[in-house]
Amino acid sequence: MKKILNISIWIILILGLIVLLSFIGGEHSKTKCKNFLISIDYGDNKADYFITSNEIRSFVYQITDTLKGQKIQEIDIEMIESEINKIPYVAKADVYLTIDGIVRVNIIQRKAIVKIMDKKGKSFYIDETAKFMPLNSMHSAHVLIANGNFTIENKDTLKQPSITYDIFCLAKYISNDEFFNAQISQIYVNQLGEIELIPRVGNQVIVFGNIDNMKNKFEKLFILYQKGFKDYGWDRFKTINLKYENQIVCTKNI
Repeated sequence: MKKILNISIWIILILGLIVLLSFIGGEHSKTKCKNFLISIDYGDNKADYFITSNEIRSFVYQITDTLKGQKIQEIDIEMIESEINKIPYVAKADVYLTIDGIVRVNIIQRKAIVKIMDKKGKSFYIDETAKFMPLNSMHSAHVLIANGNFTIENKDTLKQPSITYDIFCLAKYISNDEFFNAQISQIYVNQLGEIELIPRVGNQVIVFGNIDNMKNKFEKLFILYQKGFKDYGWDRFKTINLKYENQIVCTKNI
């Protein structure tokens, strides 16, 4: 008898749950979109943005018309998310519906670390994951500039070894270092294919060579900035050569 009673209780509970879910589903199907909210994560530097909430809103309205007032069940969330993720400045987009009828879009923007301009006039950004990003006619990023005697091999992915990959490695090191990010403004590839760094302060050229022993070269340069320039001033040297192991060769201004 007790066993039959327990089974009856479970049947009643299951039937009740089915009725409740059916009711919720029916009510949900009648729910209309009350709002469309967009959040964009720009990372550490909010000044370097390539997309805005208004631009994303306009983009979504172009592919699906106005969302506000539309029935929830008629909104293709997966399609909207897929299309936003195709935007070249978006690292990741999540689109979802809340139970109270709000469409939310959360976006992480890609982070550019260097703007490269090759000798043929092609220009792209490279992001922190070593992928190319197109320039944006409406927005620009305050990042390192890299130019000179090289050509961009492939606009989709970076080949290694290549000079553009070396530029990426160098730019990533500089952008992640608080001191050198404040000191270095430009990467230049000279006619010998060697990398030179152009500082923000002073007229000297820093001959870096290639990216072999990159960390050691920056450590030597840091010592020079901290001690040498403090004693001799910023404008005493015309060139600072870091190519040689365990030494820095400087050429004085005449």
